[in-house]
Amino acid sequence: MLTLKKIVSYIITSVPACLSGKLLSIFFLWYRISAMVTGKYVIFVLDLKRFRQDIHILRENTNIYYVNFPYWLQDKIIGVIDNSIIKDKEVWLSKFILCLCKTTNSIGFISAGMYYKRHEVWEISTVKAGKGFYCLHREGVGVDKNMLSNSIKEHLKKSRKFKGTKLMVGTESLKDLLISSKYISEDKVVVTGMPRFDKIYFESRSLNKNLKNKGIVLFFSFFVGTVRNFKETGLYPTKLGFRQLFDQVHGVAGLYAISHPGTKVVIKMKWYSGDAKTNVDNAIKGSTGLHPERIKNLSIVDDVPAQELIKKSQVVIGFNSTTLIESILYKKKVIVPLFAEAAQDKYSSDVSCYSDMFYKAHSKNELIKLIGECYLDNNDNLEFDSSFIEETIGPYDGKICNRISNTLLPS
Repeated sequence: MLTLKKIVSYIITSVPACLSGKLLSIFFLWYRISAMVTGKYVIFVLDLKRFRQDIHILRENTNIYYVNFPYWLQDKIIGVIDNSIIKDKEVWLSKFILCLCKTTNSIGFISAGMYYKRHEVWEISTVKAGKGFYCLHREGVGVDKNMLSNSIKEHLKKSRKFKGTKLMVGTESLKDLLISSKYISEDKVVVTGMPRFDKIYFESRSLNKNLKNKGIVLFFSFFVGTVRNFKETGLYPTKLGFRQLFDQVHGVAGLYAISHPGTKVVIKMKWYSGDAKTNVDNAIKGSTGLHPERIKNLSIVDDVPAQELIKKSQVVIGFNSTTLIESILYKKKVIVPLFAEAAQDKYSSDVSCYSDMFYKAHSKNELIKLIGECYLDNNDNLEFDSSFIEETIGPYDGKICNRISNTLLPS
């Protein structure tokens, strides 16, 4: 049976690179027609899922079509080239890219990470074709300078260098670190900020404060392993990392739900399966004697966007997460647990420094007490520490999408 993937393989192996680019551009014909009508440019997005909501926000707020270049198509093209008689992969791919971009009115490609090995040949070949390869590096936001340095410096020594046109990052701290580490030259990196903070900037100004009912108590789950040692220990080691902190904080979620049956308590996870599910379930059972499913006002979710939960919350609890700063931007009360391993000197470099905008719990009992106090406090006139916001998430002015657009578009 003739499948789409077989057709792509035949085109790549049977016709010259430029013609292959023109033929495969048929998949994106709609965007070419739309670009001609609207005057918009097209940019191909590699590994769309890694961007999460950032590409959606850019689509709504810039004069550019962000077009998914499917994962399978990337792999099919590279796989066929690797297994064919084509001698110079980069030359063939650069010709293919040039014709594809010309036919679709595309300015090039964009990725979500500067380290990804799978994108290296695309970076080199796109630049060789005279088109733009851009990276909107989504990592490195939400932490202070010291933690950023500790978590990324060693990683930079082992990582390949970005070989595209321009690297866009969230903060000045990350830009300075990349330059001082000689990972990239100053002319190749620019601070734009992350699009999701534009969304928060405008939403937080129109958020309805006159809710008839109290919001939820929202816990953001976290990993047991430290960022420095994920590769050695895994995400959920039995004894190392933040094991006691993890068990106690998740246990508090269960205890608070049981003692406040009229309050909805939500634990937000990246995924609720495998080791993650086992560890959370065990932590709650260890503190309450009950499986989470038996606590009717406790929900554990992994399929609801963090921002949607934050907007519905009365108080937020979390640790080492960008979502805590997002919660502050939405003018929510945020509690950070700084007890158990988080209070030990040997883990000091693995704990973000939190400004006075955050409530800090130095024991399990203090965490329970603070949740109750914050839940009953209706004061939402929270003051920002603008220098802390700038250091950890970058520009917060509603102009991030504009800066990214100006970086991508021809001058």
